[in-house]
Amino acid sequence: MPDETTRKCIAEAIALLTSRVQESWVNEANYHLTLGFLGNVSNQVEMDLILQLQENRFQSFSVEFGNVSFWRHPGILCLTPLHPDVHLLILSDGLKSLANACGIASDKRLYDPHITLARNVTEDIEVPQIKPFNWHAESFSLLDSKQGNYSVVEKWQLS
Repeated sequence: MPDETTRKCIAEAIALLTSRVQESWVNEANYHLTLGFLGNVSNQVEMDLILQLQENRFQSFSVEFGNVSFWRHPGILCLTPLHPDVHLLILSDGLKSLANACGIASDKRLYDPHITLARNVTEDIEVPQIKPFNWHAESFSLLDSKQGNYSVVEKWQLS
């Protein structure tokens, strides 16, 4: 979940797009950098994962976002990094391994870091240039999603 400075940078990027896209914009409270998608899991599996995460340490990272991307198949408009930080990729891979160890079947696709801006985008749009911004992450969270609204289940500090 972004800090206030990063949240404002994301909002500035969206301001450049709102006149071009009339779709379902993500509420500012729901901005997040996706690390992985777990799907629906039982309470026991969730607790197992939380216990595994308490025993692991991952490093903080910084990501420079500067691209607006339109992904046709899921119909989303998102921000993507100019260059993903190696510690972000290590975190994502580590989380996937821990999820697999807890019996959660993870996504087989290559990790593609992004911040979803709008959903249900049905037509190609010309994406504008945005002013690049840096997101320094010092924590990560397990989120629960209910109808597009996210709540923090647990949060861990990065070293």
